[in-house]
Amino acid sequence: LAEAVQVAAASHRIKVGGAFRLVDYSQTYAFGSVPIAYYSGLDGFADDRGAYFGLQNAPAAVSFTVAEPRLFVQDTWSIAPEVDLIVGITFDAQRFPTDLISANTSWITLSGISNATVPRDRKGAGGRGGFVWNVRNAGTTVVRGGAGLYPDRLDPSVMAEVVTSNGGLGVNRAFGDVGQWPEVDNTTVTASRLTLFSDTYRAPRSFRLDGGLTQAVGTSGSVTFSGLFNHSDFLLRRVDLNRLPRSVANTTEDRPVYATLAKEDALVGPVPGSGRRFAAFDHVFGLAPTGYADYYELTARLDQRLSQGLAFDASYTWSRTRDNVVGRLSPDPADRLSPFPEGIDGVDWTIGTSDLDIPHRVVGRLEYRGSGSTPISLGVRGRWRSGAAFTPGLPLGVDLNGDGAVGNDPAPILASLAGLGAALSSHGCTAGPGPFVARNSCREPSVGALDLHLSVGLPVGGRDGRVQLVVDAFNVVATRQGVIDRAL
Repeated sequence: LAEAVQVAAASHRIKVGGAFRLVDYSQTYAFGSVPIAYYSGLDGFADDRGAYFGLQNAPAAVSFTVAEPRLFVQDTWSIAPEVDLIVGITFDAQRFPTDLISANTSWITLSGISNATVPRDRKGAGGRGGFVWNVRNAGTTVVRGGAGLYPDRLDPSVMAEVVTSNGGLGVNRAFGDVGQWPEVDNTTVTASRLTLFSDTYRAPRSFRLDGGLTQAVGTSGSVTFSGLFNHSDFLLRRVDLNRLPRSVANTTEDRPVYATLAKEDALVGPVPGSGRRFAAFDHVFGLAPTGYADYYELTARLDQRLSQGLAFDASYTWSRTRDNVVGRLSPDPADRLSPFPEGIDGVDWTIGTSDLDIPHRVVGRLEYRGSGSTPISLGVRGRWRSGAAFTPGLPLGVDLNGDGAVGNDPAPILASLAGLGAALSSHGCTAGPGPFVARNSCREPSVGALDLHLSVGLPVGGRDGRVQLVVDAFNVVATRQGVIDRAL
């Protein structure tokens, strides 16, 4: 439900409004619902020897309703015929049911840490101030700028994970003999998984600065330059509260190890049950609001009408995203743990290029629009972007630091490996703290595509409400993409 009222008074246009949203959320999934087995190769597969991970029982269905009220006030003040100032304030809240999370008495007794904290944050006030300067009130040069603080919300799927993983979800692990495929699960250790919120929970928020300049070019074109800076904080990061507080050993390249390691041909991983403070529990994920992300963006755009009915536009965007939140694109929650929780040489390895960083994007479009009672529109669009960032790691199934995550261990830089330098250089990788590749310093190949557009106006409806048949064909010509094997 949403409603707003706008009142004009002299040089002010005041808008007051509110919204109330009820989100009915349901989830029946948890990672590991479908068991996962890793093998070192065909011989390991034939001999039923590898590593196994899966849930002991299917996760219970989780359903709840989230209430999200919102109020706002905004004033657009025309301080001069050329200049408008905009000031707005919002009040947002997010309310989860308080009885969703059951206290796990075993965990609380062992650790003294409650798992029943429900995220509640009433600091949902935000605001924005900005201006629009229409130079000489002619519409040929327009300057915009603004700054704002924007409250954000908790993803309901995170709440669903906490509700599901309250200690009633058993985890089976095996290393070595895992049973015959597909009837794997020769389990050696079963323990409970737990996910909990820190009692310091804060709702995420973003501070944003943006500005731009639009300049008319001739009588039928314009060029726009814009910039944006966005800082988000109180992002949730994941730590394992059941990991040993200190590493028990180091590998030859000085990687910290938190469990007793075992080897099965090319597979290396922790002996199931080792490296745990409390044997009754597997991972105990603590979610703390210690994450941040910084996003920078500069964009140049050209719009030009070439002739009657024919138009062209093109844009280029440079951007940069840095954060300290690892594994944002991994389906395995364990991969969001830092592989170096104690840091490397006093440096936090997690601070670096974001998993979401795409530094260069180019889009160009040419479109013809006809006239008449059945107008036809034809368009072609070209897109190109940089490849995604990645960290070269170890093969899936290799957990060299023994933290129970098979996808978060970065590869070491070993001068003794022939061809390693050339492989790293070809993907733009750089060295990080210690003998490891810097986080997300490597790039996948760039991606390009060509799209086609066709629309035909049908002789149905009036001039302002014509029915159209629209066909869009995406990736008519496109760069081939696939799953990149990031194991170095």
